[in-house]
Amino acid sequence: MAPHSWFKSAVQAMRDIGIPSKTVKPVLRKLLELYDDNWPLIVEESYRALADAIFEQQDSQMPMHSFRVIVFRFLLKLVVQADEWYRSEPPLPTSLTR
Repeated sequence: MAPHSWFKSAVQAMRDIGIPSKTVKPVLRKLLELYDDNWPLIVEESYRALADAIFEQQDSQMPMHSFRVIVFRFLLKLVVQADEWYRSEPPLPTSLTR
């Protein structure tokens, strides 16, 4: 298989799992440079090295603001669930509240 075909196959494999080609191509080029164009290292385990490199890059580029938004939404969801649980509990008998 020619290197061009390998490149297209790698991009297609990542597109099949939902990663757009505009994200894949620059990471794949860097990975090829790192591995000295050693395709078997990239292809083995169904392009796992490529997928890992893409996910690591995405994690490192996540701005702190986005992280804070995600944490805030998670905490808000917990508060809403706790409130719903509290409201769904039957009230204590009056003999126990005194």
